[in-house]
Amino acid sequence: MSGLTAELVVDGRAPQTPALAPNGQLLCYVLAPLSRTGDHLDTELWLVGTDGTAASRQATSDTATESRPRWSEDSGTLFFLSDRADRGTSQVHRLVLADGAAGAVTDWRSGIVDYLPLADPNLVALLAWDEPTEHDASRARDRDDAIVVGEREPRARLRLLDLRTGLVTTPEVFGDRHVVELRQRPGGGPLAVLTQASSDNDYASRVRTPVLLLHGAEDTNVPLGQSVCFHRALRHFGVEHEFVIYPREGHSIRERHHQLDVLFRARGWFDRWLRF
Repeated sequence: MSGLTAELVVDGRAPQTPALAPNGQLLCYVLAPLSRTGDHLDTELWLVGTDGTAASRQATSDTATESRPRWSEDSGTLFFLSDRADRGTSQVHRLVLADGAAGAVTDWRSGIVDYLPLADPNLVALLAWDEPTEHDASRARDRDDAIVVGEREPRARLRLLDLRTGLVTTPEVFGDRHVVELRQRPGGGPLAVLTQASSDNDYASRVRTPVLLLHGAEDTNVPLGQSVCFHRALRHFGVEHEFVIYPREGHSIRERHHQLDVLFRARGWFDRWLRF
């Protein structure tokens, strides 16, 4: 038996984000590598019975980032996010357990941030940014796409997907408020929508120092919604600040264009506000 090495630790994989089917018979989890060697994180979905009589079986095998597994109310369908069609742009996919067929049910150009299958089997609530303009698309192709919030600020909005038609609608109930999180009581009922945390207002009202907020759009350590809410609170109280979002980035900024932007922007910020 070989000993434990640093390579075995770094090159290993670990289960994440378990999702239990409503009937309690199946568990889905994401199998993810502990390290990333390239620009893209390849993950897989696995299924295992809760009775312990069978080994886990692989549910997806594409070279893609697949995440956030969630079940339909009847436990017959597994939904998940995947960027298998366009790397870096996640769409909602549906896996029907009866026949093993899987496919995308959204084609939203800016990708889906989060989603929630509703008690109505024909509806899925989506959390998605406004779709990009042609100028946005050009900047994204050049990977020179840091988002300076306030100059051309996108909105993450509540949207509803009708699975029968594929039509996505955007209810006009929250105006320009940034939607952060969605939840529904098991078995149905009203949809709870979090748009802004009150604690941000309480804290922001005491801020006197200019603030530079830099955030990766795919950060799983600190959700982007927290910075969005803080930005809105700072703006409400008139605090001088700048908020920049880096697409495709996680908790650490990895892309060269974005790393340069961070360095130049931070230096410019200090040059502007520090007085010696």
